[in-house]
Amino acid sequence: MKKIKLWLNYALLILLLAAGAHIAFYYWTIADVSDLRNLQNSVLSAIIIYILIQLTKRYFTKKMGWQDWSYYIALIAVLLPLILVKAEGKWIVQVAQFGSLFFLLPPLIDFLLLLKKSKDDKSKEQKENEVTQEQITNNQDNSTKE
Repeated sequence: MKKIKLWLNYALLILLLAAGAHIAFYYWTIADVSDLRNLQNSVLSAIIIYILIQLTKRYFTKKMGWQDWSYYIALIAVLLPLILVKAEGKWIVQVAQFGSLFFLLPPLIDFLLLLKKSKDDKSKEQKENEVTQEQITNNQDNSTKE
């Protein structure tokens, strides 16, 4: 069960990275404010998929780190040009571009933390196996002495 949960977590993180990369790539390739207000269906779909995967991940992990909240910055940056209809200028494009990078931040940090955790679990399991082997050896030595 633990391995299934681990692989599910990895799969969700890969999907989050893919959706986040698609969104960030779109925002970094736009030229003006009109592109921000007329989003492509693929970008809107990627944003919705990203949100649904985040909600699914929260359901399975049960705990949230600080990085899990940072994608709200990206959502605000994406929605800002839609809310500020009369705003013009390069600044709103730059806010959306830099804000879109926050779609990539949570899955990258979670991925690194998950790798560290699985490495720590493996070393802990290896130490437990060594201790168990020592106990078996000691028990065998004690039984042969008697």
